[in-house]
Amino acid sequence: MKIDLEMIENAFRILLSELEEKEIELPYDFYWSVPVGTRDNVYKEVENDIGSIVHDLERLAQCVEDEMAFSNEFRYLGNVLIAIADAMNK
Repeated sequence: MKIDLEMIENAFRILLSELEEKEIELPYDFYWSVPVGTRDNVYKEVENDIGSIVHDLERLAQCVEDEMAFSNEFRYLGNVLIAIADAMNK
């Protein structure tokens, strides 16, 4: 499946603008994480890993400091965005 990167960028910009005037307190640090490489096989039961928002934020800060990203940074950002969504829905 191809994605429209411009649409993703525009959606991200709109979503971030929603946060600008809000003070978000993340509701948790630890969360269940689906292991890499098992996410697309919904018919096989897998044992989840434990992730940490604090760790994810540290890795994103390192990405900014180094001005360089790898594919895992998308996972870290996704985990933080899920925690933000969870905080906004409380």
